[in-house]
Amino acid sequence: MSAVAVALRLTSGPVLTGGLDFSFTADSYHARSTPGHLDKLRRHNRFRDLFNAAAFAPGAREAVSKSGAAARSNPAMRNYRKLFEQEFAGEGRLFDIVSGGLPLGIPALREKEFFDILESGGNQNAAAQTERSANAGETKTAVSGETLAAFIEAEKKRLTTLRDILSGKSQAEAAGLEILVDECDYLWAHFPDYAEAGERRPAAGDFSAGTPQAISFLKRIQAEAGSMLAIFELLAEK
Repeated sequence: MSAVAVALRLTSGPVLTGGLDFSFTADSYHARSTPGHLDKLRRHNRFRDLFNAAAFAPGAREAVSKSGAAARSNPAMRNYRKLFEQEFAGEGRLFDIVSGGLPLGIPALREKEFFDILESGGNQNAAAQTERSANAGETKTAVSGETLAAFIEAEKKRLTTLRDILSGKSQAEAAGLEILVDECDYLWAHFPDYAEAGERRPAAGDFSAGTPQAISFLKRIQAEAGSMLAIFELLAEK
């Protein structure tokens, strides 16, 4: 979801999303090297059989997919889907190109439609989008390449500093860490537990005391920071 927010912020044309299905299938695993039958083989003993090597966890429950067919999802994924719809359902430039999974609350494109957008370089229906934005009272401000490059470099520096603090490579006072965490709120604002709490993160005192909640929160931010830093580095190369 952070990548979607960045794409919407840095572009003015259509943004296509794929892979955001927030659900499991019976046999499509996370990666080729992680099929369920290998896990079954590792766990196999006289108390555990080798059947039902499904791709979804035991806690997954049946839900209705975009196509109306059954899909498997768990509470965490359903919360992420709910948050996605809450954040992006009103965004007119965002389109879904995946036919399966849970509904996202944004328009879905047929195959020909999204290929037409790709072939047009994202300029398809630009006039219609401009008109919709004008009718909605939106003001589009052109961003120069230099401004965009400066923004990317500043975010890279901020994320690198935060990552180094969280990994122990550098030190920072709790107050300084708190400022960085707030400046990089896009790393954690989508966490379902904090979004539902009105985006209230652990307090600076929790960071200093090293409470379990704060440690868990910071570990998750550290993982997000690495992913987002990779995105900004990729953008900097373009």
